[in-house]
Amino acid sequence: MAFGNLKFDTLTTSDAKKSSTEKSLDTSFLLNGSAKCWAKVNQDTPAYRGSFNTSSLVDSATGNYEVHMSSTFSSIDEYVVAISAQAEASNNDNTQYQSLDNSTTTMCHVFTYENGSNRDIRNSDVIIQGTLA
Repeated sequence: MAFGNLKFDTLTTSDAKKSSTEKSLDTSFLLNGSAKCWAKVNQDTPAYRGSFNTSSLVDSATGNYEVHMSSTFSSIDEYVVAISAQAEASNNDNTQYQSLDNSTTTMCHVFTYENGSNRDIRNSDVIIQGTLA
């Protein structure tokens, strides 16, 4: 059963929890500024620890995985990716970092390193913001 469309340009709330003062937000800001896809990845398993708008996770090799998105982005130039890795207790002094390569409108390819060598990270995060097709 369909009820039709609800359309509005501004979202208004009373903000009763904090100040009881009315607050407004342009809905295009909500649409354009929110994460369209995110994933918390355990590369050791490999498995999603949590995710939104993902279809599959592919473990390509040590320190190399792909997050596949359920929804297509309009182009690879229309989205940005933020990635992070949490240092493990035994590796706090080591340098861990991630990089991207060969991504598409439906897949984000992530590489994780530690001290210059590929390494699987237990807590690896990906956040994607941009324009969906």
